[in-house]
Order: sequence, then C-alpha cells, then structure tokens
Amino acid sequence: MPVVSFEYDDLITLLGRRVPKTKIAERLPMLGCSIEQANAQWDVEFFPDRVDCFSVEGVARALRSFLGYAPGLRRYPVKRSDVRLIVEPVDIRPYVAGALVHLPLNDVIVRSIIDLQEKLHQTIGRNRKKMAIGLHDFNAVAPPITYKPVDPGYRFVPLGADREMSLRKILKRHEKGIAYAPLLEGAARYPLLVDAKEEVLSFPPVINGTLTRIIPQTKELFIDVTGTDDGVVARTMAILVSALAERGGDIKAVGVYENKDKKGDKYKNKSKSKGVKWTPNLEPTPYKLEARYAQSLLSPTLSREQMIEGLQRMGLSAVPSPDGDIDVLVPAYRADVLHPIDLVEDIAIGYGYERFTPCLPREPTWGRELEVEDQCTECREAMIGLGFQEVVTPTLVDPSLQTDETGVEILNPIASYGRVRGSIIPSLLGVLRANRDQPTPQAIFEIGDVVYRGRNVRKMAAARIHSKASFTEAKSIVQSLLGDGWDPKESKRVGFIDGRCASIVAGKKEVGYFGELHPRMITGFELGQPVIAIEMTVGDHWK
Repeated sequence: MPVVSFEYDDLITLLGRRVPKTKIAERLPMLGCSIEQANAQWDVEFFPDRVDCFSVEGVARALRSFLGYAPGLRRYPVKRSDVRLIVEPVDIRPYVAGALVHLPLNDVIVRSIIDLQEKLHQTIGRNRKKMAIGLHDFNAVAPPITYKPVDPGYRFVPLGADREMSLRKILKRHEKGIAYAPLLEGAARYPLLVDAKEEVLSFPPVINGTLTRIIPQTKELFIDVTGTDDGVVARTMAILVSALAERGGDIKAVGVYENKDKKGDKYKNKSKSKGVKWTPNLEPTPYKLEARYAQSLLSPTLSREQMIEGLQRMGLSAVPSPDGDIDVLVPAYRADVLHPIDLVEDIAIGYGYERFTPCLPREPTWGRELEVEDQCTECREAMIGLGFQEVVTPTLVDPSLQTDETGVEILNPIASYGRVRGSIIPSLLGVLRANRDQPTPQAIFEIGDVVYRGRNVRKMAAARIHSKASFTEAKSIVQSLLGDGWDPKESKRVGFIDGRCASIVAGKKEVGYFGELHPRMITGFELGQPVIAIEMTVGDHWK
C-alpha cells in the first residue's frame, strides 16, 4: 500500500492550527491508514481506496474535516483561462484533460506533487496503463497546446537526455521508454503534446520534454492527464489540482476542443465555442442516501442528524431532504465513493465506530462445516495416501498459461494476472516446471475453486511426471478415488493426446477427465518427461 511521507511541521501549517502529535496519531488511523513513523517526519501507509490522501495536502484536508475544524464539503474556485487544448483523434490513448495552477513553487511543494504523481500512476493509473500525468512549467509553453498522433520518427529531447531522440529510439533506449514501451505496443502512431511552436511538452505515457521541466522557481504549472479511461483521467486531475489548491494554488480551467479539421485550427479565435469542454471539473457528484438503508446496516437508533454529522466529518456535504432522506454531495477528488454503501461506511467512520454499542444477534446461530468441505477433506486424505503432495497456486493466472477458453478475463489487470482460472492443471504444470531440476517421479495435487460458466466450482486436479507415466496409471488413480461408482468415456480435450484421454462419468453426469498430456503441452512447459493429469469436480460422487 502507498506510504505517504511528510514533515509534521508541514502538516500543521496546512491544518492551520497546532494539533498535538498524540491526537493525530490517535485519530488519523480511523481514516484508513497505519502509522509507521511519527516523529519530526511521519510515514503513513494508506489504504489504496483513499487516493485523495496520497499527499500531505490530502491528509491535512481529511484531518481538518475529521477533527471537526472545518467539516463539510471543501470547494475550490476554478476560473476559466484563455488557454486552449486542441485534441486530434488519438486512438491508443484518446482521453486528455488540462489545467493551469498559479502557485510559486518551492522544494517542499515540488517533492510533494511529484511524489503524489507517482503514487497516482502506480495505483489508479495502473502503472500508467489507464492514466499518465505530465507536469510542466507553463512559462516555457506557447499556447495553444495540441494533443495529436505522430509518426514514430518524430524527434525531441526527452528528460534525462542531452540530445534529440526519435520516439522509436526512446522506447528502445531511454530508461522510461523501455519501462513503458509495452503500453504503446501495436500502435502505428504515438500520442504527443506540443505547443504552438511544435515544442514537445510530453510523450505520454512515457516521458516529458526537457523544455517544460518544473523547477523550484516555477510559478505557474500546466498539468496534462492522458489515458484510456475518461473517468480516471478526470478524477486524477481533480486530485492533483485540489492538492495544489491546499497550498494556495489558483486553479484555472483549460478549454479542450476536438479538432476534426486536420487542415488547420478549426477553433482559432473561438474560445466560446459550444463544443468546448472545460477541465478540470470540480463539481461534486450528488447522491441521495436513504436513511433507513443506512440504519439497517449500522444501527436502527442512529438519527438522521448523527448520520449527517458523520458524512460532514468525512468532508462531504450532507443536508436533510424533504422526504426524510439525506442529500449528499461528494467532492470530485473522492474517487472511492462509487455507491451508497460507501456513504454508509463514511457515516460509520465519521460518526465513530467507538460510539456504537455492541449487541449480540437476537437469534442464536450455530456454524458448521459445509458439506463440500467434508468432501474436500476426504479427497485430500485419499490423494495424500496415493503419494501426492498438496500445493496451493494463485486463482488469478496469466492468460497465456490457460490451455482453453475457460475462466473469466479481467479488465485492466495488474501485471500479467489477467484471468480467473477455469482449470487448475496449467497451474500444476507451472509448479512442475519450477521444479524440473528435481528428481522424478513428482506427484502433486490441488483442491481449489475455478470459474466455469460464470460460477465458482470446487475442483481437484492432480499431475504426475516420470518416464513411464501412462493413461493406465491415471485411470488407476481415478479408480482408487471413486471406486466402482464411475465409468470412463472417450474424450478429446485440448492439451491431451487423442485416444489417451477420457471423461469421468458418475451418475450419468460428467464430473471430470484424465489422461496423458500431449508432447506439445509438455515441451511448452519445458518438461522433459511424460505427464498424466486429472481434474474433476468435488461433490457427492466422492461418497
């Protein structure tokens, strides 16, 4: 989880009053964090959902409300500038937002905003895949600014270099280019932000140009946020500019224009065009929270006034509505509020968990082990008795390791774990590959969940590798597990040898399969000996 580091004196300056360290140390963890160090410098580890607290400015704002010094919605005025951001169609990263912030910088502010930038990249930006941020000294920029696709041969001087490089060469030789080149893989043209003089501000999501690098003497920032998700781009911009506003920054909106006329600037001298989109947009999001819904989850004795108090202490606007519910306004930088249940959680935090009176359930209940767990235990003991060793592998897997189309694909995955597995066998083969330098035979099994046709299914899978592994051996293992209550049926499956694979039919229902793996499967996992594999549903057929 992200660790936010800041000086205690800097926090106190932002809070606007002297608050004892003991009080902050007692109350701050209630906002969803753990304090690792609390001396002159504080190191605070925040939960990933509170991205608005990934900087000392956000921490100070949250504490100001939570401690009751300034409860309710914090509003930041946004004035419209005459700066235009012209957007040409960029297929690979189509969304962009811009903003100006007038604020004399110093070393403390520069370190804070750059640290916030990197934490946002790593979290809601999914390591720049969904969103990337550019910070620029606006004094070096000649507006209007254009966001456009360019050929890979386009040249400029990137940060960290002392000579011009083509975009293609940046991706191959520059440290940042090598790190983020996969995000632009397959693109015929690359996104670029340039000013009226064709000077490069940014090559998102990779690197900025040297011309607009920020320094402690910078007095006006131009911020760009580009990405693949319009909502993430907008929320990121709101978090950045509101953090700078906490430092006294003056926010100015930038007019974003869609330019479909590639022969020229269609919007020249038309800053009042109806097609303009002004960014940043810091307007709060309205919610209606049903009082009874919150009471049913927290306490039936919790009054509407107490719920409003809790919401205001979390930095939200909350007022009673005529119908007995609560009208709530959520600030643009609170990216964690997506559903009324998030407002209920804020009520509990703001009101104070310690103020709720614990009570026992009105009706007694007794827990017992689920039937499927009894079946898993029976299966586990049988497999251990047959000489297999149990392993546990991740439920999320690399899609390239799946041998068929089973499982569920994850949108915007972190790293390579892009699928919820639909089969355990590939994971077992991965374990065998990691231990291929160990002597054989090796016999392993796993009992765990897979996703099949949109639902969780408990499976048992086993694999055995040695020089004489055969279909007959696999069949004898199944026979030992199930006794006489099953029948084999010839089957063809991806990854198995035709004629040496069979389905397991129990009670006229197919519950699994077994057989010899195909040589291509074996060599694909870098295994040098024959492998047999079994996979079946855990269920009543174990009895």
